[in-house]
Amino acid sequence: GGINHPIVQNVPSITLSSANTNYSAGDWVDIDVNLGDATSPVSNFYGMAFAFWYNGSLAEPGTMQILYPNSWIKSGAGNTISLTKTNESTYVVYGAISKINHFNANGYGQVAKLHFQVNTQLVQTTNMDFSIYDLFVIDSSAVYQQFNYGPDLSIIVDPMPTNIAQFDKENNVAVYPNP
Repeated sequence: GGINHPIVQNVPSITLSSANTNYSAGDWVDIDVNLGDATSPVSNFYGMAFAFWYNGSLAEPGTMQILYPNSWIKSGAGNTISLTKTNESTYVVYGAISKINHFNANGYGQVAKLHFQVNTQLVQTTNMDFSIYDLFVIDSSAVYQQFNYGPDLSIIVDPMPTNIAQFDKENNVAVYPNP
């Protein structure tokens, strides 16, 4: 995973975050991709492309995807286009989003979300790591915008289910009241 990038002062960052740090086999995970923050917002955003590396054996095959929820980039209906390409053999997901109205956006916060299921066949608790690399951001004149890379993200994945419904489904357990 991790790639070290120099930090440039007064330049926004791309960062990864997750609502939780612990997940169990079969859980669905969302890793947020964020651009900028309140102290270093993004100016003149028009489009971005990036690669997302992950520990592939820890994700359920065929579930890895990038979603592009409503955000400060997508103001107005139909003004963006996005794509995702997953290469499960190299554990890389490629993503891109671009505005299509010829107007830059300014703001900060979530711009994409890596969405996947934790491998249902996990046998031991382990860290699952995520890195963003090969980030390219441009403005509406195709001028490259500089960004810092935030730290890699690590979550803990565990073979144990997190709730009784999942445990029942995975282990064919039936629970009945005792008369």
